[in-house]
Amino acid sequence: PLKFHIQFLTDFDFNFNITWEDFIERILKKFRKPELQIGNKTFDKKYLLQTNNSELFLKVITSSVQNVILTYNIYSLSYQTNIRKERSELMSVIQRHAGNKEMILELIDMFTSIIDTLDRLRVIRKS
Repeated sequence: PLKFHIQFLTDFDFNFNITWEDFIERILKKFRKPELQIGNKTFDKKYLLQTNNSELFLKVITSSVQNVILTYNIYSLSYQTNIRKERSELMSVIQRHAGNKEMILELIDMFTSIIDTLDRLRVIRKS
């Protein structure tokens, strides 16, 4: 499968996970506390959103990032922090095949946008 995996230095405890919302998740969410919604009905219906900082999450997952995720039917996108090691990683599973050049370039632009936002908000740091 096509995957992206990027590591960073960080002192900021921030995590998020965006995954396809399957049938089981739809049933389970009836019994859980309400999940995060971002206001994009198509995106909110298709993906399960989890984070420890919803305000920061909404700044990172912009409408242009949402559009790329929907366009290429990205399976998962996550950012996880290990504060003890002062490391974090941005990971994504896109699909089973690499896709075409246009798709790869759009995905690179999306990841660049996410990284730039994380840098601007000082979530990640330069070595």
